[in-house]
Amino acid sequence: MGHSLPQSTRPEPAKERAVLVIVAHPDDETLGAGGTIARLSVQNCPVHCLSLTNGTGARNCEPLAGKDRLAAFNDASSLLGVRSTATLEYEDQRLDHYPFLDLVQAVECWAAKFEPIAVLTHSSSDLNLDHRIVCEVVATAFRPYKFSCLSLIASFEINSTTELGTLIGRSFRPTMFVDIQESLPLKLKAMQRYESEIGSFPHPRSSDALVAAARHRGITMASQAAEAFEVLFLAGRKAEALEALFAR
Repeated sequence: MGHSLPQSTRPEPAKERAVLVIVAHPDDETLGAGGTIARLSVQNCPVHCLSLTNGTGARNCEPLAGKDRLAAFNDASSLLGVRSTATLEYEDQRLDHYPFLDLVQAVECWAAKFEPIAVLTHSSSDLNLDHRIVCEVVATAFRPYKFSCLSLIASFEINSTTELGTLIGRSFRPTMFVDIQESLPLKLKAMQRYESEIGSFPHPRSSDALVAAARHRGITMASQAAEAFEVLFLAGRKAEALEALFAR
């Protein structure tokens, strides 16, 4: 009969190398990077999503609202090919009421389960305060010396809030564009799971508006559709491993 290794000498299980998507609210992952997530998943790149809130705390007092939003989060993420989802259950639109270090440590604890090769999150140029806080939390939690495998941190735009950052003197300036021509229909289908968040055109989260935004970004890279990102961190030669995932 074999003997178990002492606890202190057992090898640690290998962590999964993955792309992590970290958002303030369920639906942000689909709005900001749904096409990119679907594309990565098709290429067998593991993607895991974390939302810091359930998306309903400040706007809806109905007890089932949070459960419905989380069900939509799971359904939409499954359609996009996300391997796992998680929420930290902080209150929506009140992230500034929590100690910043608590938010950072909660994200670090979740991320410690993986070997992140890239992190996608919100832009610091967003009008929404929750979005800006999450961007700062990610920048703090994923300091390069803590994750040697990390090659990229990039922020995306959210229709209805990022373009309004100009109202507070901020502007989203994308430097990376991902072709989502083939995955755009899946992004639109996933967004349909968030019925309460969808309006009729010209609402910026209508299907027609999302298509228009993707077409607009696609023009930049001579594509039919694209998602735009601000590159916050790029790790030199290590980033070459990501080219096959994010290149056209």
